[in-house]
Amino acid sequence: TFKPLAEEFLPSLLKLDAELTELIQKEFTAFDRDGSGKIDLSELQQIARQLSVELSEEELSTALAELDLNKDGEISLEEFTAWWKSGRKGKTTAFRKLTRGVAK
Repeated sequence: TFKPLAEEFLPSLLKLDAELTELIQKEFTAFDRDGSGKIDLSELQQIARQLSVELSEEELSTALAELDLNKDGEISLEEFTAWWKSGRKGKTTAFRKLTRGVAK
């Protein structure tokens, strides 16, 4: 009973996961302006200016600190993915504001 259901839905789940991974990668790449594989504060500032989203340096620094799990001052794709898959939760809404239009 469970096995046939799993076999039936597994391809759909794998497809959805691949689509989510692609979306996250696209969003991350839009933030990673210099192609370094990391997002730093200056890239967040550039995105905010480009999108005309008014965020203070403190708000951007807080957003960076929340996503920067290893505290190296930058956000890796893995850290960005973890945040995205957690429902994009956090104390600050800065990243949610920026992701609304970044990769469109």
